[in-house]
Amino acid sequence: AVITNDGWTPLHRASQNGHVKVVKVLLEKGADVMVAGKDGWTPLHRASQNGHVEIVKALL
Repeated sequence: AVITNDGWTPLHRASQNGHVKVVKVLLEKGADVMVAGKDGWTPLHRASQNGHVEIVKALL
């Protein structure tokens, strides 16, 4: 997985920012939904925190 200095993957970024189509493409390409950032949060946490319901459903 590509991980930035803050420990985030592209899936973290897309989930945080509500980019549904990007999340779906990353999942189709095998992105790991269980990778936690340096803060211990997964993409699911990020999507949930920001109210991105469609992304939460895609990640489950």
